[in-house]
Amino acid sequence: MRKWLREILTDYDNQTYDTARSLAVGVVFAMVGLQAVATLKSGVFDPQTFGVGVASVIGALGIAIAGDNHKRP
Repeated sequence: MRKWLREILTDYDNQTYDTARSLAVGVVFAMVGLQAVATLKSGVFDPQTFGVGVASVIGALGIAIAGDNHKRP
């Protein structure tokens, strides 16, 4: 696996995969893919709705990571 992807998906020790980070990456890829399909089918893209959805996922990831700070040495 690529080093940069491992650093994104793993916890502070770069060995243990973090569930929240992995789910967030999967959700973002799914959102982008589903929006691409919807745009290709209908020709309409609503950037405000898409932006709110992506911002919600990123915000939730930040909260999840901040809650894990007690594990940090």
